[in-house]
Amino acid sequence: MPLALALLKSAVMRYFVRHFETMRGILQIVFGLAVTAVFAPQAGAVPITGSIGFNGSANVDTGDANSATKVVSWGTTTVGSGSGAFNSEGGKQAMLTGPLNFYGTSSYPLLQFDGFTFSLWGSEVYAQGNGFVKLFLEGNMLCNGFNSTPYAGWLQITDPSAPGKALTTSLTLSQTIPDGAETVLLLGGALASLAAIRRLRPGRVC
Repeated sequence: MPLALALLKSAVMRYFVRHFETMRGILQIVFGLAVTAVFAPQAGAVPITGSIGFNGSANVDTGDANSATKVVSWGTTTVGSGSGAFNSEGGKQAMLTGPLNFYGTSSYPLLQFDGFTFSLWGSEVYAQGNGFVKLFLEGNMLCNGFNSTPYAGWLQITDPSAPGKALTTSLTLSQTIPDGAETVLLLGGALASLAAIRRLRPGRVC
């Protein structure tokens, strides 16, 4: 009986030694799939895609676009054309809130329309003079059911065609480079699984 147990133990040890690499590869595959499963629900959420335009009016601190440094109030703003997630937004009303400093870095919800919110990160003057000022805006587009998505665009404020009228505004926003953190995690898990599978191919020595 002791001899039989010794032989069985020896056979089991030889099996585990022989198949150690295979078992390690299987564990790596399981780990990679687990990482992917954990982060897939987050990374799989739908980003906001497409571009959208707005037209409206505004009042600036100096009364003219050539010397203005901020928007002090907004007039009626209407959605123009849109694509992607904004394909059916044309003609709807939008609301811009708060003063907009032309060289601002504070974050706040600048624009809201039909459940979407554009939260501003910062703004910067791109060109100013000849009756207009053009600003570059960066921020996040938010909406229930979507991932928060980086967006950027251009706001042009133009002097009125007649004295006493509000300045006209034209705003366009488009999706920028999305946040890649979740994508990197998914890619890492997938690559780990792929590497482990390749090591399990027949005839591979190491």
